[in-house]
Amino acid sequence: VLPREAKYAPMLVEKDDFHGLGTEGLFSYSKSKALLAICRQLATDQSAMYHSLERRNKALEAAQLQMQQEAEQRAVAELGGAVVALGDLFRSQGRSQEALVAYGRAAELTSDDAAIFIKRGNLLSEARDFDGAVEDYERAAQLQPDWHLPYLNLGNAHA
Repeated sequence: VLPREAKYAPMLVEKDDFHGLGTEGLFSYSKSKALLAICRQLATDQSAMYHSLERRNKALEAAQLQMQQEAEQRAVAELGGAVVALGDLFRSQGRSQEALVAYGRAAELTSDDAAIFIKRGNLLSEARDFDGAVEDYERAAQLQPDWHLPYLNLGNAHA
């Protein structure tokens, strides 16, 4: 917001064109020029502040989006963990088909957890689906190449 005098200074300069103001007038030529320069500087400052706020708002929006995505990823990981626990429960009750479905759903939710593929591979191996078990053990080995269990289970599935 411009000061009242600065806001109207350009209008006075254009409208009166300095006729009749004299050296003792309300605005001398040099004062009008100075006020005009101040108005231009204020307009430039205001534009810079607007662009700065615009950049800040975009950065805030990006940060909020990132936080939302991270929260969604955590929620999916927690859901995947809960579905694995459900699969474990089904397996402990001898309900292999339900456990396979639960582990399959968990693998969809958290496809980077090697333990899920080991668990599902073990169930498939018990059901004599060795091709399916080998696929899951190989996937687990890809996800966690330093873990010995996928390789051990692969050897057992091929035997």
